[in-house]
Parts: sequence; structure tokens; C-alpha cells
Amino acid sequence: MVKQTNIIPSYQKILEIMNKEEIIINRVNIIGRLTKDLEVRTSPSGTMVGKTSIAVNRKFKKEEADFINLIAFNKTAELMSQYLGKGSQVGIE
Repeated sequence: MVKQTNIIPSYQKILEIMNKEEIIINRVNIIGRLTKDLEVRTSPSGTMVGKTSIAVNRKFKKEEADFINLIAFNKTAELMSQYLGKGSQVGIE
């Protein structure tokens, strides 16, 4: 005989926890340097979009880096284009 369980209380508990913002999933902090100046464009809807990439050194292998594409929107893209350039150190959360 298969034992029936009531799933709803468990599901409600998960929703309560998520509503309290007690769960943080896949949080990443990256520190690296910009590999090029930000390329800023305006979309047809008027949104500013900035594209660049950052180089992040690997701690466990010498002279190796990962290159990560970065996209910024609106005010963030505007401020990055004004104050940051190639080689600037940035932190991304």
C-alpha cells in the first residue's frame, strides 16, 4: 500500500520562506578589470545598453584568466561609460 502524503503544507512553507527573502540562490561576486571601453547604444525603445567584458584572474592557475561578457542598462550604462574605461577594476554582484 502506498502512503499518501499531503504536499500542500510543505509547499506553503516554501512559499513563506521565499516571501521572507531568507533564501539566496546562486549569488556571485566577481572582481576583475574591463578589457575594453563600454560600447553604449540606445535601443529603439529608448533604453541605454552598454556592452563590455571583464577579465578575472584564476587563483589556482598562474597567468590564466576568464573573460566574462557584461551588459549594463540605463543609468548603470551611462555612469559606467562616464567613469570607467579599459583596465578599470570593477566589482560585480
